[in-house]
Amino acid sequence: MSRPRVDVAVPALALRRAEAAAALGVSLETFDAHVRPHLAAVQLGTVTVYPAAELQRFLADTGTVDPPNNSGAARMTAAGAVAHQEVPR
Repeated sequence: MSRPRVDVAVPALALRRAEAAAALGVSLETFDAHVRPHLAAVQLGTVTVYPAAELQRFLADTGTVDPPNNSGAARMTAAGAVAHQEVPR
């Protein structure tokens, strides 16, 4: 008697280079130049993978970016929340 097959979505614990770049929404060139140098990678035989936790840490550590044309009234945090700040007059 065989085991019944169960189809469940399994979250990826680690991503290959192209998958990691896509997950961050950046090109491979941007990933290689600005992200990959800051990540711990895991070598599995001939395959290099980047742990999902490393990608999340990178985003959390990267800081904040002011949206363009906003005079600093609000800024987007790495987690995607908007933080408001005082606008100098």
